[in-house]
Amino acid sequence: MKIDYNQKLKSLSGKELKDNQTNEDVCLKDVCANALLGLFDDERKLEGKEKLRRYQLANKIYGAKEPIELKSEEITLLKTLVSKAYAALISGQVWEILDPAEKAEPEQKEPKKIIPGGN
Repeated sequence: MKIDYNQKLKSLSGKELKDNQTNEDVCLKDVCANALLGLFDDERKLEGKEKLRRYQLANKIYGAKEPIELKSEEITLLKTLVSKAYAALISGQVWEILDPAEKAEPEQKEPKKIIPGGN
């Protein structure tokens, strides 16, 4: 499936998210590239070859003018790294875009019945 990485991410109210430093809209490509280029505590010993792979993928995504298709292992890597780098507002949107099956409605739980005088 081809994905447009120029999509703008939104707040819960539906307004486009803005970068705190530049005041520009936050796009999917920004979030994905930042996550790919980040260094996380559990990856301090990441090998050069993997860093190169992530750098090349970040360039591919960031430079895409049209929707592009990524391999399933690249999507999995993106989901993992975005989740490490960002909170739920951004991670959730990225997961739903990269893997539309994740957009399924959350399971509804029935409200707990309270019985008067019972425990």
